[in-house]
Amino acid sequence: MLFKNLIRLIFILVVQVLILNNIYLGGYINPLIYVLFIIKLPYLVRGWVLLLSAFGVGLTMDIFGNTPGLHTAALVAMALSRPFILGLFAPRRDFNLTDEPSIKDLGIFNYVIACFLLLIVHHFMFFFLEIFRFTEFWTTVLRSLGSILFTLVLIVIAEFLFYRPKT
Repeated sequence: MLFKNLIRLIFILVVQVLILNNIYLGGYINPLIYVLFIIKLPYLVRGWVLLLSAFGVGLTMDIFGNTPGLHTAALVAMALSRPFILGLFAPRRDFNLTDEPSIKDLGIFNYVIACFLLLIVHHFMFFFLEIFRFTEFWTTVLRSLGSILFTLVLIVIAEFLFYRPKT
């Protein structure tokens, strides 16, 4: 499980830093796929591991993106809300240590809604911390929504590309 998550983290960070950080779509779409790592952590991950992982991934993105603390703060906020949001949509059953949120587990509707809510927490915090004023409130809301939708599409595509049915 640790090896699988480490490989996933490296792959996601490489794609984010080398490809997605260089995409410019009118300033209103900024794909932030690195949040997928926190979303895909197992349901039963301990709280301190979740927060420490979010801090580490956010700090890595801050280093590569030259954004002092923006990614870290937004990702830790998302990690704090993750147990509550996933608890709303996760099936009521006993989980194995390796069970993670997926379209197969939650169903496509619940998975997309859960990811959407987590992305709202992350993106709104990220973009409002980045601009740090309310004079451009509606522009920031549009940037956040455009980025949320584009990131959500990428997350669903990634889920279908890397989905492996259990045998």
